[in-house]
Amino acid sequence: LRKHAKDKREHVYELSDFESADTHDELWNAAQKELVATGRIHNYLRMLWAKKVLEWSATPAEAYRVLEHLNNKYALDGRDPN
Repeated sequence: LRKHAKDKREHVYELSDFESADTHDELWNAAQKELVATGRIHNYLRMLWAKKVLEWSATPAEAYRVLEHLNNKYALDGRDPN
């Protein structure tokens, strides 16, 4: 991740864009809306969801903060210690 932290990114979104499912990618937006509505995303789609946040964030550290926030706020298991 450090090696690619300064790579140019075609799209960079803020937390509010991710949270409101306001990206250019309809599939990602659908996954985020599903997470908000049901607390879950299918496992295969969840991997894509997380990878795209990494791709569309200014830095890997920012992507981690966004993913942690979205997971903890919306996922049914987000704050479950198990």
